Amino acid sequence: MQHSRLILLPLLGLALATLACNALASRFGEAPSPAAPDSAPTLSSPAGQTPVKIEGGPTVGTPRETRVAISENTPILEQLAREEYDQEALAVVGRTFTYTVALTQTVPLLWVFGWCATSPELVEQNLEDMTLEFSVNGMPVDLGQFHVVEGQSGELPCHTYVAVLYDWPSGETQLEAKVTFDALVNDGLSDYPPGSQSFIYHVTVP
Repeated sequence: MQHSRLILLPLLGLALATLACNALASRFGEAPSPAAPDSAPTLSSPAGQTPVKIEGGPTVGTPRETRVAISENTPILEQLAREEYDQEALAVVGRTFTYTVALTQTVPLLWVFGWCATSPELVEQNLEDMTLEFSVNGMPVDLGQFHVVEGQSGELPCHTYVAVLYDWPSGETQLEAKVTFDALVNDGLSDYPPGSQSFIYHVTVP
């Protein structure tokens, strides 16, 4: 069964589509169709106008920097992580998913969270009943800092947030993407009862 929680969504350009193809095949059976750069809307807010340097953490780039990073085939966090989770596990509400990323040097990485459903209207409806929170070392990151893409994964329309992170400090940085289902959510394939899922990334640099 397919599930809505989309971790590795190719967003712009054939390079990223190739990068995530294998991971997406295990989730949705085929790779998503890449979107043209000018067709993907971005959130316009003061939070997205300049890079944000997190104290004791990396810099969160602007949506424009993220688009450039995507075009340059920048890796996605999950691609470098030690852990992998199957479809059944990722559909469980109330669970925390941990990813360990050990870098040998500081390099840009893409932080991605997407939601898919069986129709664009259902994607929008689902998102109204969900709360998304992103944080770095406990410091909230405004959604306006993320590049937003409306794209396809196979036959499923998706709404995806992407941010490029760079200038990683030495030591460990913890990222968290938390989705809270404020009501019962049905994406046309599965039910997601009220509750939360957390996706925690431990990124270390020597």
